[in-house]
Amino acid sequence: MRVRIERGGGITGEVTTVADYDTADLTVDEATRVREAVADIATVAETGGEVGADLPIYRIIADGEVHTISGEPPALRAPLSVLLLD
Repeated sequence: MRVRIERGGGITGEVTTVADYDTADLTVDEATRVREAVADIATVAETGGEVGADLPIYRIIADGEVHTISGEPPALRAPLSVLLLD
């Protein structure tokens, strides 16, 4: 699974790629955690996130499927941390 995470929005609106990798390059355990985190992100994305012109926007692209979340809702923290391979 190819995973790419972009962060944009905020005051400048600049978009930056903060992660870009393929789970084939990870251990089986790491790849499993990433797949689970992507599923969690899809659930968070359904809520749409917070509203505000200066909030960050995260775009998570996993195997061509795009999930966009505005703001930093608490439910985003754990799966995003996994996807950033922290």
